[in-house]
Amino acid sequence: MASLMSAKRKDLSPIVHLYEPLSQAEDTAIKSDATSSGPPNLIILAGWAGAKLRPISKYVQGYQRLYPAARILVTQSQFFDLAFRTLRSTQKRLDPALEVVQAAACANERILLHSLSNGGAFIATQLAVKYRLATGNPLPIRAHIIDSAPGVATIRRGMAASAAAAPKGWLRPLVLGVLYAFCFTIWLTSRVFKTVNVVDRIRRGLLNNEILAAKRQISYIYSKTDQVIGFEDVEEHATEAEEKGLKVKRVVYEKSAHVAHAVADPGRYWSTVSETWEQA
Repeated sequence: MASLMSAKRKDLSPIVHLYEPLSQAEDTAIKSDATSSGPPNLIILAGWAGAKLRPISKYVQGYQRLYPAARILVTQSQFFDLAFRTLRSTQKRLDPALEVVQAAACANERILLHSLSNGGAFIATQLAVKYRLATGNPLPIRAHIIDSAPGVATIRRGMAASAAAAPKGWLRPLVLGVLYAFCFTIWLTSRVFKTVNVVDRIRRGLLNNEILAAKRQISYIYSKTDQVIGFEDVEEHATEAEEKGLKVKRVVYEKSAHVAHAVADPGRYWSTVSETWEQA
């Protein structure tokens, strides 16, 4: 499987990658029936902040086993994107992803969105904003898997996220110091000046029917022992989604770590993905 993935991966930019496992003939046959019910044609997989392609590939492999005929669009992000990069700059970096999504939408393809942690949710919502600006329409997804997100902006959670995203080695203490200072600044300014911080923007974006299709099925996958994202924060967001009339499924793990639910119980995880799509 790994060699097949490597051979079929197209690096559209340093942070956008497209996996096309099918031959052109097979692909054409599937797209001809794209408007009917069936498996997704395009899966948008937004990785967590700091994730390399190797750990993200575990999710790619899972999707290739579940939906071997689907193309998989992978986006990567860094903590820098959430902390320091402007929204316009972030959206500009998603130009290659937008081209893929626009082509899929024009062909009436079935699209599934899967975001991992706040980093993935941030990139997913910014891609949706970019699509809205380009087309005037919400991103036409049928289902959204939200793994380990969204959180809330607290100092403790921010420090935990920073520790998870910081590189190992001699630079780690320096990077952590900068990230901790940033987390405190964000928390302080949002409290004093009532500004909208990046985490609040993520929470709002995930519920915004102007940028994400209103009839989407959402599944929240989260854990009671996640040190980065509090399960209470996810459940509160799920309740808000239900109050907005969205179709919601909650899948809670008892002991899995942050973005490690697919490792803790892969059978349950991928069954959730499959059931979510079937209910969409």
